[in-house]
Order: sequence, then C-alpha cells, then structure tokens
Amino acid sequence: MNGIEVLLFPGGCANPTAGGLILGLAPFMVHTVNHVSYGTFFGSTSTGTEAARIVQISPTPAGACGEWSINIEVSGINAPLFVSNSLGLIIEDLDGNAECFDIDNAIIGNQIPTPPKTMRRRVRR
Repeated sequence: MNGIEVLLFPGGCANPTAGGLILGLAPFMVHTVNHVSYGTFFGSTSTGTEAARIVQISPTPAGACGEWSINIEVSGINAPLFVSNSLGLIIEDLDGNAECFDIDNAIIGNQIPTPPKTMRRRVRR
C-alpha cells in the first residue's frame, strides 16, 4: 500500500453532492509492530495540515481483500460544509479501485461535547 485518495461529501453514497473534501494521502509510511501493519501520512498545504493513520485489522493473503481501520484529521477546511453527521466516503487506491461507504456517526469540528464542569463539596457530619 503506497497511498489512497479520499473523497468526503455531505449526504451519502445514494445521492453524492457536489463539493466536499478531496485528499490525496500518498505516500503512506508503512510500519510493522508485533506483526501488525499500519501506515501513517502527514502533509501540509498553505491552508492547513492532513494526518492519516491506516491500520490493518487482520493479516491478509497476497491478492485478497483486507480489513482496515482509517483515522483522518484535517485542519484548515470549511467545516460548516459538513453540517450533518451523515457523510459519503469514497476511498480509491492508486490502481483506480474505488468503493463508497456511508458514515452516519462522524465527529466533525467542534461537535465533540465538552464534559460538564462539576464541583464536589465535602459535607462534614
């Protein structure tokens, strides 16, 4: 694996919309730790940075499809474009093979809830 291209857009695979985010994540630096392979990518542009980590879930025989987990962090984008947690994600490898995935639990921008601040007071008895 040398890299992938990622397209992220509001909605889902059934009705792709114009606009969105296109990231060229290549080349990945491939690492193997305790027989687990993973790749990392870091890039920067004039508007922000891109970081990605892709992890192989289980060993895959050569020429077979595998199972992977990918985390992508991007700064410097227009996050209001993605006002919904329902997104379409197209992943394309460098050979032109592509697949679309529906994402219904994305965390975008400042949507991560801040834990409430609580104060505990001791009661003397």
